[in-house]
Amino acid sequence: MFLKILMILTLSISVFGAPAFSGVREFKQADGTTFRAHLGGDEHLNWVESENGDILVFNKSSNNFEYATIENKKLKASGTKYMKPSSLRSLAPRAVNIKKVSKDELSALWQSKRRDSYKRRNIPTH
Repeated sequence: MFLKILMILTLSISVFGAPAFSGVREFKQADGTTFRAHLGGDEHLNWVESENGDILVFNKSSNNFEYATIENKKLKASGTKYMKPSSLRSLAPRAVNIKKVSKDELSALWQSKRRDSYKRRNIPTH
């Protein structure tokens, strides 16, 4: 009986989405360089936020975390690898002038994704 209850609880917990781990951790780029950041989001949308507030996503093609952009209501990799601010100072000015996703843009996209999900599941929103 105990085993049945444990299985039911385990299955019911795994069905629901949960917020991303919010603690700071170290991430590694394809070239071996590292940076500290934390995960953001939930089952509707997720990203990595650097310690200086840059919004990043992982690009599977390059195996790097890149500055995020918003295209067609989706968070996408920009093609520009994230570098720590100390690394950016040594590069040409073009690397510093990357169009970054603002917290307001990210929040609006996240809320939109959540609303769309609730509509699909017929859950009322307030």
